[in-house]
Amino acid sequence: HLIPRNENDSVNVTWKQGSYAEGEAEQVAAALAKRIKEAK
Repeated sequence: HLIPRNENDSVNVTWKQGSYAEGEAEQVAAALAKRIKEAK
């Protein structure tokens, strides 16, 4: 999800950043690529 931002806006969205386990990011990327390809 992307939140458009403008300089000096009043949006104050914060959340704790997580991290992927080793190899998990690649698995997520592959799954997303597959779903995008299937949707075409």
